[in-house]
Amino acid sequence: MPMWLIEVETEPIAPERLAALGWSSRSGVITQHQVMEHYRLTARGTIVFGVRRVERGMTYPLPAKAPDRKLVEELAGAFATRFPALADVAVERAWGGWIAITSSWLSIAGRIEDDIYYSIACNGHGLAQAPYVGSLIAELIVDGSRHEDLDGIWAKKPKFPPFTMVGPRGLRMVWALDRFTDLINGSRRRALRAAARAR
Repeated sequence: MPMWLIEVETEPIAPERLAALGWSSRSGVITQHQVMEHYRLTARGTIVFGVRRVERGMTYPLPAKAPDRKLVEELAGAFATRFPALADVAVERAWGGWIAITSSWLSIAGRIEDDIYYSIACNGHGLAQAPYVGSLIAELIVDGSRHEDLDGIWAKKPKFPPFTMVGPRGLRMVWALDRFTDLINGSRRRALRAAARAR
């Protein structure tokens, strides 16, 4: 299923402010929401973050879209909550794009016509599979025989049944559930208290 999501990048942040976070590994950080938020430090001294809300594509061809200003503001608010010491840092740019996602959280692989092979929806558990699936597809192209590990994700036809939870209502319900758990577990007040204790 095609899903639209957006990414946001902050303005450059002073190195001493980034150092004060204690985020020394530079590893990406994700939240434990149903639709995760993610945060990543860049070599430019900015933080890229995104997702939080997704929109399912319902028609083909997929429409050209631009990031929704309200969602960018919502993401900026989430950033300020997760990083209260950087609440004054502005968003410099935002962009979006279509991705493929599966209800099983596993990749889908297949072949279109004679010479086009694909692997899509490297989401969830499929993300860890992606390099392996790619190597199996490469072997199939070279050897002409499909490894049995591809059988479980091989699509004979690129058509899949609808999945209610990733329809417009289901996605809105998941978003509402995430915001409710934010009220209980992820408030700005609690983040500020935790930051003060860490000092």
